Amino acid sequence: MGAYVTVVARSGAYGGSRNLGRPPGQFATRLALLVADEFDAVPTPTLTQPPRPVGWFVDSGGPEETFERMKRFAAFPAVYNVGGQPSVNLPLHWTEEGLPLGVMPAGRFGGEGTLISLSAQIEAAVGGFWGDRRPAM
Repeated sequence: MGAYVTVVARSGAYGGSRNLGRPPGQFATRLALLVADEFDAVPTPTLTQPPRPVGWFVDSGGPEETFERMKRFAAFPAVYNVGGQPSVNLPLHWTEEGLPLGVMPAGRFGGEGTLISLSAQIEAAVGGFWGDRRPAM
């Protein structure tokens, strides 16, 4: 698959001249979709860090730093949101403080049913995601 993606990227076949003048992230997302399309779901972390304290994004010193924090904190969801690819957050792990850490499988376009089915199977296999756990407020 890697050689195919390289050929497509060099030839411009995936989008061709329609990609001229578009942000490079859009083209990279489209190429990633070609690779991911051969799988029912591709898992990624939901977030790149454990949950942050309330105010962490706004107490950053300025809008540029706030945006940088947001990008670093939620890098994977941003890719799927921009590309429109279906994904779901599954709270499978917990910090020592009792906060959820998610795994985020993303599916093919139109593959929402597969993701919902996969999520239900994982939830049944782990005995439920939340049980009696609730993060402290």
